[in-house]
Amino acid sequence: MRSWGHGCKDPGTQVYAVRVSLSIVVGAVSAFLFVSQVAASAPFPSTSRHRYTVSYFQACLLS
Repeated sequence: MRSWGHGCKDPGTQVYAVRVSLSIVVGAVSAFLFVSQVAASAPFPSTSRHRYTVSYFQACLLS
């Protein structure tokens, strides 16, 4: 239970929440890239589109 007045201003809790959310986002993006690479290596009709999507996201992450 957060007490009114100073509950939102705790920097330690905010830093922890930001770190947790960042790790969740990074994990989701890396899992998506892994699934996209597996789909791109599979013999699907839309292989080129999957490879373009993977390269696009990798360029966004590396830039």
